[in-house]
Amino acid sequence: MIDKAKRKTLKVMSATAGVAAVPGSVLATSAMANSLQLTADTISPDDALLAEIKVNTRVSAIHNDIEIVLTNSGSEPVTITHMTPSVTRVARGEFDFSKLLKEGPLHLTAGESVTVPLEHKAVKMWTSPDGVAKSTVQNPALSDRLRNAISVVTEGNSFASVTVA
Repeated sequence: MIDKAKRKTLKVMSATAGVAAVPGSVLATSAMANSLQLTADTISPDDALLAEIKVNTRVSAIHNDIEIVLTNSGSEPVTITHMTPSVTRVARGEFDFSKLLKEGPLHLTAGESVTVPLEHKAVKMWTSPDGVAKSTVQNPALSDRLRNAISVVTEGNSFASVTVA
């Protein structure tokens, strides 16, 4: 705990340091304002737009099972460099997003989609103290899990706007 004498000393020291730093800070503030103005003038509104990724689920006609579809719903191409979570587990298996980026960043043109199929995995079971067999996988709705967890990083380390339908 700081007593009154220490508090007064700290106030005097900070005021003294502030007065000594004023000439330099005025110059720094002026330079920073000029720098920000140049930056604002050179960035076009199109550069500031985030990538738009739409995520939804559907039943695959090929596998006759559920799959997750990622679509570039923006008007510009996008390069996805990282996704979290890399794997989403459900009661019947898992969706492995890391396979999309296995060979490097994923390039999607405007309107292009990729799918992540359900990979069937054995679900580990355990017995609760009341004798009921339970799964180790929490089972909220898949769309809720995706809505709460999925994030997409694009080139330049920018997060994409993600909409889960």
